Amino acid sequence: GKAQNDSLLKQAYRIVNVINKRSNCATSNQDIKYDSYSSKNLMANLVMDERQRELMFEGKRWFDLVRRSLRDGNTNYLVSQVMRKGSDNASVTQSKLAKMDAIFWPYNKDELKVNDALQQNPAFGSGENSSYSR
Repeated sequence: GKAQNDSLLKQAYRIVNVINKRSNCATSNQDIKYDSYSSKNLMANLVMDERQRELMFEGKRWFDLVRRSLRDGNTNYLVSQVMRKGSDNASVTQSKLAKMDAIFWPYNKDELKVNDALQQNPAFGSGENSSYSR
């Protein structure tokens, strides 16, 4: 219920706040304001933002975005984060990343030859099967 949800939000807040204070102690020793992140969606965004800052240049960001897309069932958050970087072909980028298939790499053609059970990711294949099922 609501009490458990509040408890989980406060637990997530405490963890992010400790990491944030440790990392940013040279510029600010202020707590992040819990009231600004008191919903599940706002807390998820805070956690993602903190992971981005904490794990910068460690090659983990894309996988965070993929996991979030799988959990959300869409690529909306991933596309919004990619678009923050800017692009000359924004509409092309948005349309390509709109499908879940596009967030996964293709299988190497040699792997497909060796393992008959593998099927190429539709985003990189003929496009006949554009659905993704877990």
